[in-house]
Amino acid sequence: MRRVLVLLAVMVGLASACARPSGDVGGQSSEGPLVWPSGQTRLVASYAVGGGFVSYSWHVMEGPRLFVYSDGRAVADSRRTLLLTATELSDLVRALRRDLSGLGASVSPSGGMQVADAPTTVLAVREGTGALRSVSAYALGIQDGYPRQLVAARDRLEAVAKRVVAEGTAYNSDRLRLVAEPRQESGPGPVRLWPATVPVPPLLAGGGGLRTADLTGAAAANAAARLPGADWQSGGQWPLLRSADGKLYGVAWRYLLPDE
Repeated sequence: MRRVLVLLAVMVGLASACARPSGDVGGQSSEGPLVWPSGQTRLVASYAVGGGFVSYSWHVMEGPRLFVYSDGRAVADSRRTLLLTATELSDLVRALRRDLSGLGASVSPSGGMQVADAPTTVLAVREGTGALRSVSAYALGIQDGYPRQLVAARDRLEAVAKRVVAEGTAYNSDRLRLVAEPRQESGPGPVRLWPATVPVPPLLAGGGGLRTADLTGAAAANAAARLPGADWQSGGQWPLLRSADGKLYGVAWRYLLPDE
C-alpha cells in the first residue's frame, strides 16, 4: 500500500511539471537565485518587435514588448510593470541562456514561405560573463523554419509579457517620448489646442515633417499632465491638436525605460 501511495505521488508531481507552460518562470530552482552585482540595476532580458509594414511615426514610438531588470522589475509595452520574485527571475534568465545558446546574432529560417514587410524580433539575455547576448530574427512567429529553442525563448518572454499586462500596475517614469505627426485634415473627432506650456517638439531629421522629443523631469511631467495620446497603442486615430501657428498634429507619447 505504501509503495502505491509513493508511486501516485510521483505521478502527480510529474503531471504537474508537464502541465507547466513554457513561459512560466515560477517554481523552485535547485540552483538557487542568481546573484547580480550590487549597487546597480541591469537589464537582464529583453524582447522587442520592430519594423514591418507600419507608419514611420509608429516606428519612432514603438518600445520593447518586454524589459526585465536584475531587481525583478518587468515592464511590458512601456505601460505595465510587475515585480518578479528572485526565483522567477533566475529561472527565466537561466532558461533563456539555454534557449539562445549556440545561436548567432542573426538567425534565418530553414525553408518555409517568404514573408514581405514583416517585423523583426530581437531577444536578449544577460550571460554569466556579464555580456548581453542578443539574437534577431525576421518574421519570427510568422515564417516557419526557425530553431525550436529560438521559438521557445520568444514564447517564454511573450508569456511573461502577457502576465505583466494582466497582473501588473501602470508603469511611469520621469522620462517620456513625445511625437507630433503633421496632419492635413482634421477628420472625425475633436481638435484641441496645443497647451501653451508644452513646446512643440523639434523636427526629426529625415522624418518627413515628424516632430519628436525625449523629455525629462518637470518637462516630462508637464507634458504627461497636459497632452492626450498616452493610449496611442489602442488603435484608431491619434488625438488631434492645433498649435499656436495653426498647424495640425496627431499626438502620441509614452514613458521611456531606463535603457532607452
